[in-house]
Amino acid sequence: GSLHPPRPRAKVARMTCNALKVLIVEDSPEVQRRLIEMLQAGPGVQVVGCADSAAEAISLADAQRPDVIVLDVALRGSDRGYTLLRHLRHRCPQSKTIVLSNFTWEEMREGFLQGGACAYFDKSLEFRKARDWVFEQAACKARQASQACAPG
Repeated sequence: GSLHPPRPRAKVARMTCNALKVLIVEDSPEVQRRLIEMLQAGPGVQVVGCADSAAEAISLADAQRPDVIVLDVALRGSDRGYTLLRHLRHRCPQSKTIVLSNFTWEEMREGFLQGGACAYFDKSLEFRKARDWVFEQAACKARQASQACAPG
């Protein structure tokens, strides 16, 4: 077999109190890297971890309590995104989950949306739309935090 370089880990920087915490669930190291770079370039976004399996995703979601989970449909081995989505919705009901996938069938998109995903994006065509969706969530969280902190 070929040797693979160690998988890059998301750098967990010091948290700001109102940063949008994002968990990436993706088994491609290249896509993980792209997502980390794109998302952390945005104001108020903090990638709190990357998982490449269902077990790792559940563990990180329990530990980090992310605001947003970016979920791939098909993970390493037999892990399937739809089953994982159901687990994550049950364990972290406060987290908003978006799906980023190469599978673009309308039936699959509808299934994930009906299963609790907030949005479903095509990896090849809608990467920037997914990023913009996350940035909008960060802006919304920042607005809520500034209103909550405003002197009364």
